[in-house]
Amino acid sequence: MPTLTIRNVSPDLHDALKQLADEHGRSLNSEVLQLLERAVGQAGDADRWRQALEHWIAYQQTLPPVKITEHEIREAIREGRM
Repeated sequence: MPTLTIRNVSPDLHDALKQLADEHGRSLNSEVLQLLERAVGQAGDADRWRQALEHWIAYQQTLPPVKITEHEIREAIREGRM
């Protein structure tokens, strides 16, 4: 497997990472890998959500406009409560 070396880590960051590793019962290396995988995964999730939202907006723009009045909405809500 490839190896990654991180230089110039501040003592405070190193201590915080060691504390997290201890709390989670992991080695420092395993903790940093977990944090990196989670961060990269979340970035990928954001891209997927953005794409899904763009597709949804494009789809919504193909639909005819809904012509409904505020009164009709209130009536439908009221009927749903009965």
